[in-house]
Amino acid sequence: MDRRYGPGAAIQERDVAAERGTQAHNSAEYLLKTAQRLARSTAVRRDCLRWDTNGLERIPTRITQWALTHSHSSVPPVSWSASGYARSLTAWVVEHVTGIYASEFSIHHPAGFAGTADALLKVNGVDGLVLCDFKTTTRAKRLDADHSFVHQLGAYSLGLEHLTGLRCQAGLIVLARRCGPAQTHLIIEDELVRAQDRYLERVRCFYEALLSAA
Repeated sequence: MDRRYGPGAAIQERDVAAERGTQAHNSAEYLLKTAQRLARSTAVRRDCLRWDTNGLERIPTRITQWALTHSHSSVPPVSWSASGYARSLTAWVVEHVTGIYASEFSIHHPAGFAGTADALLKVNGVDGLVLCDFKTTTRAKRLDADHSFVHQLGAYSLGLEHLTGLRCQAGLIVLARRCGPAQTHLIIEDELVRAQDRYLERVRCFYEALLSAA
């Protein structure tokens, strides 16, 4: 890109993409957290808030979907360059999410890594707990088992299980687009376990390289 547009163009494009992703993530986080609070207070008021065996809230799906739709209109606006991506991501949330357990939560693991996972959700058409990672992309992507996005979701799954004991039944990578609906990549439970193993291998190689360079 520097050869085509001049020195610094690649860094500028990277920074623009990062800011675009941050704004889209912030929109999704605002929507999920606002809707979660609204759904919880409504369920309490109607005396229909329950808890499952994992200690997670069980709020009727219709209340959660109503809260998401109601909260969607109050999501703060973002910059013009990020607006399409934010719209794609929040529209996916409203259309597909049926339960909200956590949004933007920190994880860490004894293997030596930490991070922030985007969301732990119940998603229409997917059984069990779904760990979601939100991305933005300018073009459609094909994600295979060795893609870094897949391994990253494995890392979040490991951290979540280490800290809470919760084991996800699926992972979902949601790729927000500037125009049109978001692209999704579903990772079933066995694939998520393989992603965990691959990420642990990457961590091991990273620390071995550090030691050999010391």
